[in-house]
Amino acid sequence: MATPIASPIESSNTDDGTAPRVRWRGKWIWPPTTKEQPHAFALFRRCFTLERPSEAARLFITASHAYALWVNGHFVGRGPALSDPRFQRYDERDIAEWLEAGRNCLTVLAHHDISRNRLTAHAEARGLLFQLECGDRVIASDETCRATLATAWRVPPQGFDDTTCAEMFDARQMPADWHTPEFSDGDWFTADPVIPPTNTLWGCAQPQARFYPWVNLIPSEVCEPHAAHRRAKRIHTAGEVLQTMEPGADGAVRLSLETIRPFTKARLDRPETLITGQGEPARVVNSDPAEPDATFDGLRNVTIVLDFGELMNARPVLHLDAPAGAVIDIGYATHLQEGRAVSYRSRRTPQADQYIARAGEQRWQPFQWRQFRYLQLTFRSLNEPLILLGVEAETTEPRLEDRGRFACEDELVNQAMTMSRRTVALTVLDRLMDNASRERRQYLGDGAGMLRAIWALHGDAAVGRKYLHQADEGQHSTGLYRYSYPGHDDDRTSLFDHSLAMPLLVWEHHRLFADAALVERLWPGLIRFARLMTSCLDEDGLMGMPPYAVWLDWAAIDRRGRSFLLSAYAAEAFERLADLSRTLKLGGPAERWSDLAQQIRATLRERFFDGRRGVYVDCLLDKPDADNPPGASEHALSAAIVLGIATPEQTEVMCRTYERDPMAFSQVSPAWQELPTALIRAGRTDLALAWAHRRYGQLIEQGFETIPEMWCLWGEKTLGQWRCRDSRAVAQGTGLPWPKAMLSGVCGLEPAEPGFTRVRLTPRLGSLRRIDAALPGPDGDYAVKMSREGSRLQITLDLPAVKPVELVLPGFQETDQLAALGDVLTPTEWRTLLSGPAAVFQLVGARRYELAWDAGGERVIA
Repeated sequence: MATPIASPIESSNTDDGTAPRVRWRGKWIWPPTTKEQPHAFALFRRCFTLERPSEAARLFITASHAYALWVNGHFVGRGPALSDPRFQRYDERDIAEWLEAGRNCLTVLAHHDISRNRLTAHAEARGLLFQLECGDRVIASDETCRATLATAWRVPPQGFDDTTCAEMFDARQMPADWHTPEFSDGDWFTADPVIPPTNTLWGCAQPQARFYPWVNLIPSEVCEPHAAHRRAKRIHTAGEVLQTMEPGADGAVRLSLETIRPFTKARLDRPETLITGQGEPARVVNSDPAEPDATFDGLRNVTIVLDFGELMNARPVLHLDAPAGAVIDIGYATHLQEGRAVSYRSRRTPQADQYIARAGEQRWQPFQWRQFRYLQLTFRSLNEPLILLGVEAETTEPRLEDRGRFACEDELVNQAMTMSRRTVALTVLDRLMDNASRERRQYLGDGAGMLRAIWALHGDAAVGRKYLHQADEGQHSTGLYRYSYPGHDDDRTSLFDHSLAMPLLVWEHHRLFADAALVERLWPGLIRFARLMTSCLDEDGLMGMPPYAVWLDWAAIDRRGRSFLLSAYAAEAFERLADLSRTLKLGGPAERWSDLAQQIRATLRERFFDGRRGVYVDCLLDKPDADNPPGASEHALSAAIVLGIATPEQTEVMCRTYERDPMAFSQVSPAWQELPTALIRAGRTDLALAWAHRRYGQLIEQGFETIPEMWCLWGEKTLGQWRCRDSRAVAQGTGLPWPKAMLSGVCGLEPAEPGFTRVRLTPRLGSLRRIDAALPGPDGDYAVKMSREGSRLQITLDLPAVKPVELVLPGFQETDQLAALGDVLTPTEWRTLLSGPAAVFQLVGARRYELAWDAGGERVIA
């Protein structure tokens, strides 16, 4: 199972929902069983003969939860991408290179699991479906397949996190060569179709590939993650533990309670070979189980903690020569707690697996990947030495192209960009995960921040389009989008504010990439949500108290009364829907939506700005409360600026208030997207950089290399007072505002028209002096370099094609001068921004623009 993974063929799935049709002849199958199985592993074999190797052999394959595929003993890959069974994704693979003339064998290990807070919104049947097309021949999943339930995994399993189970695997119960052509499957069963060919009530024929819940079979939008093998960087700890508990299902508890002591009666020979991969292999010797009574003071087991150097999503790969029945507890930790790798982080996250060896040389890795930096192995039940031939990690990494960049002379700013990039790599695979250490869920609101970071760093990635497709597929009949999809929630437990992200994201995607087909596909759902929003407006035209819960952020926002943030984002959603309707001629009451947006903004401007305090307040109370007036937050401050509510005068007042006393505002968590962008747009890049030094500097001092779920993992303050929050994530996909803030804010790179048919550049450097940056577009990367010396700013802009550019220079004065290749340019207009007046220049006819802005006198350009 450690063989390198091959990628599926890129999908032809188009954004209007149509796709090349597979004429499915395969049947959904499963081993014969009469028991309900919320958690099961099943083995399948389909052997066949080919007269000659095929030049093209297309395999279409999917499973109810997950599969691993071998062809003639060669490991090919895993799948499918996470999906609701009503919109089941399947993979297409070309497996011709593994086929040969004569006998061939296609083998599959399928995993079905709805036992652990299932990631699908509907109860699903269990099954495997595949179809191999070799020229005119079709080899499909049906009764010719041999199948059996795997008994090596312990059932029912222990939990591992909110969505996956711990694997307690007994290799003695699994034939080592079951996936090879030579294996004899004579004592296996004939695979059963999941449903009978005829409906017993109506007598009609039933399709065998498309039926409930697998109503739609859709080619996957995403490729399988990339796999690579890594050895540990160092040995963090090695020693012995005193065994006080029987080896059982509670491995994470046992590993976390045991104190690692110096070796006395157990020993580990040559552990350094686990790091170098050279020399004689490591040898594990536990204390003598036949030790005389006079000296026996407990069983002493060898334990080792390996440090892989950085957080990763991976499967540990164990290579060993062991006696039968040897037990290895495998504990995982994302970070150290008081110098220890603790695998039991909470009742939600007892993160340990267990492997029981068969006799002889063997390799094993868990079916599910894990997130860890530290790996602890404790060896038990050893009556003779165990040879540890190697321990590696097989990483699973997203196939994202590194395109966007931002570098400057401020090293902390650069570190924040690196932390953001690493966090994306750890929270994106076949979905946008809230985090990979606890939930692995795709939340609509949380994914909004991830999607913007993906656009800034990697461009129009397929996984981002899949996220939008699936949000649309999971919409409730009320018009609300599921806040977790494919997910566990019903209509009652959804969050209203998460749905407000959908119109904004669709508009932003179209603005960046001009993907009209995607907008048209999602438009009917957006219309339904617009109706729901309209129905929630109260007599004042504000978003009242919607019939769903409101979250907004893990922060102390004042959620009493009518919410400023809900109305502010509803206004933005109405405006963006109107923009899309007009631009693409999609239908819908565009003028009505635009009027609603303006009315909401005007009311918020009038009723939520507290001039005495110099803030926008979080809520509007029905009755004044002198002892507990409405709170002010960094959230309201930033939304008022970014969403076009605050006037230039109000913006200036709020920024002065924030500069004087940032703690007068309740603080955003890392998940909040708007604050740095808002401060930059307000012309206060200095405040955004100061915020970054406070917040990201705090994380760097704590040793983080990724953006965690909270500024401090020991608690959160949503209700105004600190409370402990266990199992908080070290890499949280929501905390990613920095790439967009730097590229679209500081650099000011953005499309002036959809798809960058015209480019806008609005530099807001603040105190930064040198910038080298690039923003991905649909036709290439848009790169800019800026260098400032006193009153002179030099700009070099490189485009992927000849395009017109709108250059907006905040703070440009009539006595200033802008030159391009020695020619002095004249502003075509003057525009008022939140930060004050700006000169606008229209540049045409080039792929590269070299510009120099000279300010009059000794004035420093900011």
